[in-house]
Amino acid sequence: MLDSLGHWQEVWKDLQQVGIAYVLTAFIGWDREKEEHSTGLRTFPIVGMASCGYLLALGSQPDAAAQSRVLQGLITGIGFVGGGAILKEAQP
Repeated sequence: MLDSLGHWQEVWKDLQQVGIAYVLTAFIGWDREKEEHSTGLRTFPIVGMASCGYLLALGSQPDAAAQSRVLQGLITGIGFVGGGAILKEAQP
């Protein structure tokens, strides 16, 4: 029973962290939506929650190089999303 309780506490902690990522990125998205940019209230929270969830799923790896590669991949992916938004906005 205690093992199951500890598991649910860990799940709740992870959900809280994803919720915090949602709230923080929603403020950025709301500001961009208000200024009528192409990426806004839908894009930023989705990217923030997905990045947070992916890092939580990775877990606490003792290998710093593995964590570094995952973070580099996330940053590259976010860059491609931003580049796509810029190209979409530049089309007539």
